[in-house]
Amino acid sequence: MTDIPIMFSTPMILALLAGRKLMTRRLAWKGPVIFHDPPDGGDALASKLQRRGWNVSDRYDVDHRIAWPPSPWQKVKAGDRLWVREEWRVGKTHDAKSPKDLPERKCTIMFTAGGSMGNATGGWTPDPNYPSCKPNTFPFWSGRRRASMHLPRWGSRITLLVNSTKIERLQSISDDDCFAEGLEPFGERDPDGRIFHNPLQPNECGLGAWAFGELWKHLHGTESWDANPEVVALGFSIVHANIDAPEALAA
Repeated sequence: MTDIPIMFSTPMILALLAGRKLMTRRLAWKGPVIFHDPPDGGDALASKLQRRGWNVSDRYDVDHRIAWPPSPWQKVKAGDRLWVREEWRVGKTHDAKSPKDLPERKCTIMFTAGGSMGNATGGWTPDPNYPSCKPNTFPFWSGRRRASMHLPRWGSRITLLVNSTKIERLQSISDDDCFAEGLEPFGERDPDGRIFHNPLQPNECGLGAWAFGELWKHLHGTESWDANPEVVALGFSIVHANIDAPEALAA
């Protein structure tokens, strides 16, 4: 069983907390690597990379080829667990400390999406209402903003239990998957497909692939949607507990 960290933006954390997001898409391949095989037609290095699961191009010319190593998401399978990283803060008395130097499970972790871990009432369980259930609401004693990538494992409050995986082209997303990705539908189904709100501009609406594309471009850049890369689509169920808590271990 694999248990690895996964990051989400604050709007997607809110969808997770509400139980509306049950799927996520991650790039199937890392960035390209240029390599050289002998110009006499030998493919020794290309064959070696392919055996290791790399996606290797045909020869562009006698000088180089391009290969893409698989991303870690291709290794995730049903039954694995993911622990969620999100934007966070601790008390300002700890502002000078790096995450590795914080007192583990002995300081309150407050989340930008609202709620906390390790609140003043005691116990290391998530509290959706302390210091506030509202996003971006912090007490006077809270410290500096900390990026989601630095949240330690013991500070995570959401565990995802993977129940399905598939690799497909980004633009192949279905209406059902758009709904599972946390997009808000608008009205009834249209004959040409389901209509969804643009997650960045809720007053705008369009077909599911368009609405998800707006979110993807916001997260990955304007050219990322048109590139139509292969992605790993992970379906999951949600446990509102730290990955090492009894509730998550028993799920």
